[in-house]
Amino acid sequence: MAPQVYGVRDTIKELKFVEPKLRANITREAKRAAEPLRANAQSRVPTTAPMSGWQKMWTPANTRVTVRFGGRAKGDKEVWPLLRLMHAKKDGAMFDMSGRKSSGTPGRGEQFITNLNREGGDASRSLWPAAEAMLHIVQTVVLKAIEDEMDAVSRNLVERGR
Repeated sequence: MAPQVYGVRDTIKELKFVEPKLRANITREAKRAAEPLRANAQSRVPTTAPMSGWQKMWTPANTRVTVRFGGRAKGDKEVWPLLRLMHAKKDGAMFDMSGRKSSGTPGRGEQFITNLNREGGDASRSLWPAAEAMLHIVQTVVLKAIEDEMDAVSRNLVERGR
């Protein structure tokens, strides 16, 4: 389970207005901390098309894995993602997640899922295995980056005499 840090979202939201440079620095540092996770996930996406029918659309640009800062809260409004690991385009997402909810429609859909499973394993072929392998490292580095930025804010407040 991801660590839950309280007040970060409100702090980041306020920093957008009070200290935009500091907010941008937090975003940059968090994304930098997640780079090993992104690279691990990207390495799990095949460089060549996993099936012959994908030859025309399968390009590095269409299968790029990205990290985005922030996201929407789900369910409990107090819990929200600080970073999101995701496929930039549908091609990578289709390779990664096809077959997660069903085994496909009878006929071609089933064969499609069977072929993908044979090529890359079961659904969640790239992002989830990378997250499981790297999450503890990324969490530690991101929390350290947030602590460092919060310390910088505290020092600035003390220096300004607030």
